[in-house]
Amino acid sequence: MAKVSIVQCSSYEYFKIKEAVGKALDLIGGIKPFIKPGDKVLLKPNLLSAKSPETAIDTHPVVVRVIAEIVKEAGGLPYIGDSPGGYNQGVEKVWEISGMKKVAVQTGARLLKFECFKKIPTNLPGIKEIPISEEALEMDLIISIPKFKTHELMLLTGAVKNMYGLVPGLTKTELHKKALDPESFSRVILKIFSAFKPHLSIMDGVWGIEGDGPGSAGKIRKVGLIMASSDALSLDAIMAVVAGMDPMKLPILSLARKLGLYKSDFGEIELLGEKIEEVKLDKFLLPQSSFRNKMLKFLPKFLVNTLAGSYRVYPAITKKCLQCGICVKSCPVNAIAYRDGRLQIDYKKCILCLCCLELCPHGAVVMKKSLLARVI
Repeated sequence: MAKVSIVQCSSYEYFKIKEAVGKALDLIGGIKPFIKPGDKVLLKPNLLSAKSPETAIDTHPVVVRVIAEIVKEAGGLPYIGDSPGGYNQGVEKVWEISGMKKVAVQTGARLLKFECFKKIPTNLPGIKEIPISEEALEMDLIISIPKFKTHELMLLTGAVKNMYGLVPGLTKTELHKKALDPESFSRVILKIFSAFKPHLSIMDGVWGIEGDGPGSAGKIRKVGLIMASSDALSLDAIMAVVAGMDPMKLPILSLARKLGLYKSDFGEIELLGEKIEEVKLDKFLLPQSSFRNKMLKFLPKFLVNTLAGSYRVYPAITKKCLQCGICVKSCPVNAIAYRDGRLQIDYKKCILCLCCLELCPHGAVVMKKSLLARVI
């Protein structure tokens, strides 16, 4: 039976995080059973972009600091690594602004650039191989440290989706081009996850993102939790329940069950710590695109075909745009370009992967609705 611990934590004050993370780990049996002296341990936070900790977009540095200290106390050698979307260069800026560089100084952990990669073969349609960071392959253990956030394409992004960060830099955009819909993209993520399962997952849920996450277009939401498990799929299932969702509505969990990778029901997960009823969030906002997906599944096919052209939820670039060009570099189908002195989206090319919304560091990309979508 999978174990998931839930511990309340009200702030990112160091001693509160230390107490909450320690308790969350103790409830599932501690960290020592996983680490042998001298083990190289990859701490894999969710570093989406170069944003300060108070934005709640990246895993908070105090959570990573505490985990690094716990790893060292157990005899392990902590390494901090991720490949932020759209940053094939300039990851140092992400380390600096997110607070990870300071954590490395405080704990002696080494920062890893995911620059070199090896390709793992797949049997996925149209995808013969997936590039994976060589630096990650050299680790003895992986600890996934995701952020409690929504995701426009996948609804929620948790411990399993966090492993997509093992794919280096802009090679992510090529995979997006080949995996356009939630199920196809879930197959890519589960292929990576199956090959490189994290030994532990510790979720930063003190402050999270709701609405049109996972980036600047989302809204900060206090969740007040640290959660941990050795089973990343079960941790994500409990994350969904806390957010008020049926876990099987998450594309990744639904596909994992279909493929036989995940067999647990909610009732089969052993919850430790707080009672789930006491920590469920009231009116947690899902991405706008989630309603569209529900509608298209619920309505008869002939009606879907009739409404498809009129019901639109789509990304748009606002006046906040500082023309940094990150969305241009990150778009897998080159749908964004400079025209008439500003960045514009070519909707004939757009595949609604929403990389532009996810990666824009200025919150300049927002979701727009057609008239029918606004009426509904």
